[in-house]
Amino acid sequence: MVRDREARAPAVGKDRRQLVDAVVQARYQTFESPVRPHGERPSDVGAVQRNARRLRDRDNGAATRDQVRARRDHADRHRTRRARLDDGGCQAENERSSEESFTHAGSFLGTGQGLVRRQDADFLPRAPRLKGMSGDSVRVAEVLGVLSLATDLGMGMALEHGLRSTVYTVRLAEALGLDEQAAAQAYYASLLYYIGCTVDADVFSRMFGNEIEVRGAAGPLVFGDPRRMMMRFMSNLGGGESGLARITTGARALVQAPAAMKAGAAGHCEVAQMLSDRLAVPDGLREMLAAIYERWDGKGFPGRMRGDSIPLPVRIVQVARDADIQLQVGGLEHAVTTIAARAGRGFDPTVANAFVRDARAIASDLEASAWDAMLDAEPSKRPELAGTEIDDALAAIGDFADLKSPYTLNHAAGVSALAGDAARAGGLTEDDEQLLRRAGSIHDVGRVAVTSLVWEKRGPLSPDERERMRLHAYQTERICSASAFLEPIARVASTHHERCDGSGYHRGATAAMLNDAQRILAAADAYQAMTQARAYRPARSPEEAAETLHEESRAGRLDPDAVAAVLAAAGQTPPRAQRPSGLTPRETEVLRLVARGLATKQLAKRLGISPK
Repeated sequence: MVRDREARAPAVGKDRRQLVDAVVQARYQTFESPVRPHGERPSDVGAVQRNARRLRDRDNGAATRDQVRARRDHADRHRTRRARLDDGGCQAENERSSEESFTHAGSFLGTGQGLVRRQDADFLPRAPRLKGMSGDSVRVAEVLGVLSLATDLGMGMALEHGLRSTVYTVRLAEALGLDEQAAAQAYYASLLYYIGCTVDADVFSRMFGNEIEVRGAAGPLVFGDPRRMMMRFMSNLGGGESGLARITTGARALVQAPAAMKAGAAGHCEVAQMLSDRLAVPDGLREMLAAIYERWDGKGFPGRMRGDSIPLPVRIVQVARDADIQLQVGGLEHAVTTIAARAGRGFDPTVANAFVRDARAIASDLEASAWDAMLDAEPSKRPELAGTEIDDALAAIGDFADLKSPYTLNHAAGVSALAGDAARAGGLTEDDEQLLRRAGSIHDVGRVAVTSLVWEKRGPLSPDERERMRLHAYQTERICSASAFLEPIARVASTHHERCDGSGYHRGATAAMLNDAQRILAAADAYQAMTQARAYRPARSPEEAAETLHEESRAGRLDPDAVAAVLAAAGQTPPRAQRPSGLTPRETEVLRLVARGLATKQLAKRLGISPK
């Protein structure tokens, strides 16, 4: 797996470099930040540019060839050392491991006992395995469906809006007599409609307030009277601030808003195109995604197309998307009336009239779940992803989530690489290593469901804000579990904030509920996050992050063996734990095993003695 990543690192790195350049352009060449950041917080331009340089220096988290070799060699040495421990050698290291596990056990309740060794597999759950990991495959539609669910939450739409709209899109395409290729383009364009929505979330939130709520409220107006939509946005000017700051922000944003919205739409389209290039979608879709915010009358964004110059599949998606929004607002009759009124203005009149004629059939209730209906609606040629294509697609999902904030660029890629390398260092199986790399890629997709006002806040979070923040791990599981293929990966990905002592979130899981992969992911995410700046703090050095990770281990929150594996993969050496006073190495080993809850016979088997 490491060799595979090494081989494709340059291509992945190039894609991500281009993506970061697009983010810089979309956010900061036309958008001037309404409020100059102050205090210890770096300017947004500086933050993105520094992240861009870091991506170039590190080959965008995929790692350079030399870094891959160095990390692999370091992980192999650590794994060899662990193998000697399992074989009974290297007594000093065995004593350290035993003492550390005993120190963090604290009681017989099962918290902080350390990673499960192979012999202990009966006592704590093993990481879920993906069968046939080396030859697995998944339909492209499943991956795009997960992205669609994420964009629903990021745009303030009802969950499954994108899935329902995609079904309506295919039905409308059939009513218009489109050929299979054009229908397929409409299908995939519908699923990817809003995948550029995270690119300007932080800037949008400072200008208008809670970007998710504002965008959701503006959704029904997008293809209506442009003046009404603009007034809706203007009413929220400065919503990301309060008091005098809101007045100042609002005044500046009033001047900037029209140009900002135009640039924002262009940025959405450009980022959507770049992400789609990594998702193995059919030819021609890239051009479609450049037109998603255009209007038939030429009053759309960024305002480069009108009429027939907008690709027909996009015109169909626009009507289907708006139809579902209006259905949610006022039912079928309201949807028909609204679509008819927008014919020749926001919409192609031919497409709008086709919907009006067959609205009941096109927008009828879905017999199966929206997810199943979306999969069934895919045109007959149904492409699949396999092997490294899956890894690349999930990495694209991670980048989509990371774009939510200039501070999190490259976070998912870093967690994925570190967790996978830690799995090697910790002696886990190749399946578990693959699982961790994929879980690392998607672990933060739930972030898009939380407003940037929370992620960009410099001070302490309020109780409400903290609860919203904590739910992002739940949203990751909720979104990704829709896919049968991604569900076992989501079970691991959604636990990246759990802690062995039960103090984590979103489930408050304890050590007995967390398997090897989940413990490693939690430690890898913590280390990677600490070495990146956030709105409320500067980045910590690798050495500081390593020390903090070890402190968390000593306190029983992170697993000692997971921390050791992560630090080994990161090239850091964890401090040695002190031996419990007055105990021999053998006594320490006995107490460690007892703390793990082993019965007498199991204890004897591990110690190589008679159970009597």
